[in-house]
Amino acid sequence: MPKAAILGYYGFRNLGDEAVLAGIHGMLSLDANGPRHDLIVLSADPEWTQKRHPGVTAISRYGLRSLRAQLKGIDTFILGGGSLLQDATSLRSIFWYFLAGMLAGSAARQTIWWGQGIGPLRHPVARKLTGILVRQATIVTVRDEASKALLTACAGPLTIDVCADPAFYLGHLCNEQPRDQTGIFYSLRSWKGKSLQFPIGDLSGAWHLPMHLPDDIQGTPGEFNWDASSGNPFPAVMRAIVGSQLAVSVRLHTLILAAAAARPCLAISYDPKVDALASQLGAPCMSFDSATPDRIASDVAALLASTDSPESQAMRRELASKMARLAMLPRQRLDGLYGR
Repeated sequence: MPKAAILGYYGFRNLGDEAVLAGIHGMLSLDANGPRHDLIVLSADPEWTQKRHPGVTAISRYGLRSLRAQLKGIDTFILGGGSLLQDATSLRSIFWYFLAGMLAGSAARQTIWWGQGIGPLRHPVARKLTGILVRQATIVTVRDEASKALLTACAGPLTIDVCADPAFYLGHLCNEQPRDQTGIFYSLRSWKGKSLQFPIGDLSGAWHLPMHLPDDIQGTPGEFNWDASSGNPFPAVMRAIVGSQLAVSVRLHTLILAAAAARPCLAISYDPKVDALASQLGAPCMSFDSATPDRIASDVAALLASTDSPESQAMRRELASKMARLAMLPRQRLDGLYGR
């Protein structure tokens, strides 16, 4: 069985990044058109990662000097999805992923970029390093057209496929839609020192899905602590999502998981990637600065009134199916390397 190693923001208790890993692991475990893969995960907390993703082998992402030796002989190195290559906060992240990616890639026979989200890359050094790193890859896939354009600007002409975020694959966990959806779920985050207030009192049955633990914990009634029990959290997470009426979120991957479950979404944007996803999903989107409790409550009421028809539900299911197929594109490209 081929061996693959994957690098991303794993083991930091961020449900969005863990959804990316769960999606890629699930797709690598399929054997319909190509070989299944043993997966080694570079994690900040290997023990935790192995509990949350049964079937993987996790090793520490730290200690770059020993990384190449630990990964010697692997068939495929995967730079996992998410926004790994960005300099929004500092150049440190770019330098780290550049070094780790070059070392891990040199240990593998082939490298694949799986559903990457690129940017922002404002500093010339960040663009230069990203261009060097991507040219080591055998297969390059990104999750949106903006990432493709930025990557091309960094590296020049390349074969880059646009797929969908790997987390869309998790829609297969909620094939059965419940007859009655109840409650609204939401995911918030602070941004530039500002926190949002959600109108819990105005929306009956609202519950909070904290994506990054412990930072996002609010301690509100009904809050879903997905890390409270051991094991794979995603069957329970997706059951809760598919049983809800709609999602309200600042967090990108909350919107992705809701769309994968064919639930309507209201996006609150703090970053162009949220605007891009909302446009792709046909979801209403407000800016972070305009997201007052009254505005959120008003837009939720309007969305509930417009998305309950059988036609709207069918369109969301069709979109979820389309995005799941697009999420499979990197796996299909990988199978092509094995002649499948």
